[in-house]
Amino acid sequence: MNPENNVSPESPAPIAETTSNTPAPQPPESTPTPDKRKKYVLLGIGGFILAAIIAAVVVYFVNFNISKQDYQNAASAAQPVSTQSAEAVSAMDAIVNSKDTDPKKLLEKIDTAETKLASLKTANEELQGKKALNAGDIRDLNATFKKDYESFYDYSTTYTSSAKIAYGATSGCADVFKEKSPSTNTDFSKYKEANSDCRAKLTKAAGEIKDEDLKKVLVSYSTYLNDTLPITESIYKNMKTFNLDDFAKVQKDLQPFTKAYGDSLKSATENLQKRYKELGDMQGSLKTLTEAIDKKANA
Repeated sequence: MNPENNVSPESPAPIAETTSNTPAPQPPESTPTPDKRKKYVLLGIGGFILAAIIAAVVVYFVNFNISKQDYQNAASAAQPVSTQSAEAVSAMDAIVNSKDTDPKKLLEKIDTAETKLASLKTANEELQGKKALNAGDIRDLNATFKKDYESFYDYSTTYTSSAKIAYGATSGCADVFKEKSPSTNTDFSKYKEANSDCRAKLTKAAGEIKDEDLKKVLVSYSTYLNDTLPITESIYKNMKTFNLDDFAKVQKDLQPFTKAYGDSLKSATENLQKRYKELGDMQGSLKTLTEAIDKKANA
């Protein structure tokens, strides 16, 4: 027996080799090299460009890939615009070229025009939402129409809103004077009070409207009422003896004031007609646009 192979009972048993589950410590991660940083930047740029390309493709197919059905939809939407534009222009013509001097009749025409303008706006909003208007020659023709439409619509709505206030004030004055004029009333103080109330209404209305010509008309009317008060008072004082000679003298005395007021009305009307004629040819550009849409819709 080899002594070296003998293990004494007192000798400790050999220690078995064990494997630990704890991972060995790793060296610190190194800082990205310039090449790696360049790679990350390029990847970011590439992703951005890809997203932009995808977005551009989506925009193209949504807005510019126009089908025959798209043109047919636009053609259907254009028809009400043609109808409503013709009616709106007709309603505005009735105001611009009106010979009426009765404020109430003018107010009726203004109400009609406002209704037609609102219908035109609704119809045009529907048309402008159509896909076919976004591409090619149709887009260019629509840009011309939109410019003419906005010129007509903005001017017309501004004028009608101003005219409604102006004629509303003069209509109220007419009612008051009808009740308290010398032919139905013998008390000058009542007429004077009505005159003062009317001038206050005219001044208030002049401060609210945007149309400068109508503003001048209201100021002129208020001046007329104020400056002719002494003449009106003389009519009241001589009511019992008032004769044809007196009437002729009153007419002569009133003439310069009446002329000044009449001139302001004439100037306002002429300026209205002039500006109205200078507006873009909305119906002409709309006709060109609808014909182009119809051609593509029926191709």
